[in-house]
Amino acid sequence: MSDHISDHSSELSDGVSEPLGNQVVEGENNNIVLHRDGAIAELIIDRPSMHNSLTPKMIETIVDAINFCESSSSGVSVIIISGSGERSFCTGYDVGELVSGGSENAGVERERVDILTEKIRSSSLPFVAAVNGDAIGAGCDLALACDLRVCHDGVRFGMPPVRLGVLSGWGGVQRMMQIAGRGNASELLLLGRPISARRAYEMGLVNSIVSQQAVMEEARHLAGIIAVNAPLSVSGTKRIMNILSQDNISEADKEEIRDIHSRVWKSDDAAEGPLAFREKRKPVFKGK
Repeated sequence: MSDHISDHSSELSDGVSEPLGNQVVEGENNNIVLHRDGAIAELIIDRPSMHNSLTPKMIETIVDAINFCESSSSGVSVIIISGSGERSFCTGYDVGELVSGGSENAGVERERVDILTEKIRSSSLPFVAAVNGDAIGAGCDLALACDLRVCHDGVRFGMPPVRLGVLSGWGGVQRMMQIAGRGNASELLLLGRPISARRAYEMGLVNSIVSQQAVMEEARHLAGIIAVNAPLSVSGTKRIMNILSQDNISEADKEEIRDIHSRVWKSDDAAEGPLAFREKRKPVFKGK
């Protein structure tokens, strides 16, 4: 199977084909597919024969792709992350790439995963996880780093590090506790056994459960709603939520929140929204 990050075209709603461009990455191919439909980018982990497990190069490529999508020239306002095939969203770090326990570099894999998930969490762009199959270990971390998660009833979520004699990354533990609460997080992290999609929904780890065939459709629907909202409002809201999710809010944090409010309320989009409402038309937001 060819490893690749794709710069292929995707059909836009008006029938015009627009390439994402090969600025994302050049050279070695890495089992990552990225394409765009209008303002929505879809980032697909394309390694189904290995259950979409991650290698160091794949993680690096995903970060490069996100950097590209965050650039003002990309035109991207929301990113969907999914896996290729029907069995797995992502089953974590490729066991064949693990550094042997007890060695000086042991645990470097978790650092790489934490860098990736923190990149997603802290990005100004919102992320929707289309969980098309099992999300295990780093794959579960990846899904939880996204802002919204959609899955189908056959999906399992799991964090098995305690069964392997290793540890989950601190970022993933923190996010799981924030999203699901300590008791529910303990069920996943201390037992180490996978849970069903329904149990994940009960815990608040999943926003919606749809049919297997409708996972990507629902993710695109949610991404489409986000994409038409005011860009500064969306990015500002995500940043404020990230600040408020910290254990301690400093004076600098409060000042940043005030700055975000001031910048958004003084923007052209803040004038356009109420004006469009009064004129009973759809607003035309420009991110300014």
